[in-house]
Amino acid sequence: MKENDSAKLETVQAASRSLFLLGRYKAAADSLNQIDKAKDSSDWKHHLYLGQCYKAAGHPEKASKHFSMSLDKSPNVDAYVEMADSACSSADKSNALESIKKGLELFPESHKLSLKHGEITTDSLLITRRALPETDLNYAMQFLRLATENDSDASLMLGALLQRTSAEKAIVCYRDVYNENPASPQLWNNLGVLCIQKGKKLAAMACFRRATYVDPMFWKAWLNLAMFYLRNGQLVGAFNAFSHVLSLYRNAFIFNLFAVNLQLLGQMENAAKAFKKSKRMESELVDINERLTCLQNRFVFYANYEGMSTGETKADFKKSLSKKLAQEKEAMYSESPRYLEPELEKRLNTFFAEFGMVI
Repeated sequence: MKENDSAKLETVQAASRSLFLLGRYKAAADSLNQIDKAKDSSDWKHHLYLGQCYKAAGHPEKASKHFSMSLDKSPNVDAYVEMADSACSSADKSNALESIKKGLELFPESHKLSLKHGEITTDSLLITRRALPETDLNYAMQFLRLATENDSDASLMLGALLQRTSAEKAIVCYRDVYNENPASPQLWNNLGVLCIQKGKKLAAMACFRRATYVDPMFWKAWLNLAMFYLRNGQLVGAFNAFSHVLSLYRNAFIFNLFAVNLQLLGQMENAAKAFKKSKRMESELVDINERLTCLQNRFVFYANYEGMSTGETKADFKKSLSKKLAQEKEAMYSESPRYLEPELEKRLNTFFAEFGMVI
């Protein structure tokens, strides 16, 4: 390809965009790399697009490299957001926030950066629960309020943050979202969680059902509905909801809860299979509360239903189980944030005390 043939370059660039839209991300990246070879230098947009191709193709390191090159060429909002997303995908929330803060210093009125800041802060709050510093929380709320002027999603995130401090203020945010988009599945899901916080079970169930009706593909609402049914002893309803969740999204925590559901339904063989699937995926969980819940549920099942099938004495079995439990608990604490919800900590300490351990 000749360097001065701009028409051909434009054709290749258009082809790369088409390939990207068709889901052929590697081919799209190859097309953009052809342009790189033909040109003396590339602009920030080129590196941004190339990074997005590598990101979609599952090459995060190459993607981050090109997002960084895009910023070196010319600071831009999209590259800062992509850098933050790359950090989030590797569970590095602190670096993600740093990227967004740098972007906000240059583009303080960017609604996209403000929204991303709120999103990362909300996710961090969900992972660390109430351990998030108040300054970070206030900073996130400040930028989310700016973003609410143009984006109803910002109101949803702001409402989710406010639920930790003031249900009434959260309701005001959600009312604004309802006026703009009453068919938002995230809105109904958040309202369901808020209803549970306020002890209104029937209203919570109605909200979760509404969310699944508005968007049958919104797996988080299905998961909340499944957990609601499970907690309230509606095992068949929980089974149906968990089955729907697992057809849309899978992780260790969902498989673990599904295994508990199967166990309560008396389907022990299927429960054992689900616990094994959960165990294989547990290292992917970031939230220590979820990981320890998975650990407890799995060991309770193992102790009660698989038990001393190898012919061990009760004392030997408990000793080997205690050793294995201690190893897994220590491994989790070396990888995950250490904040535990008080109720979960109390329940787990009772469980671990049987094996001579405490949280």
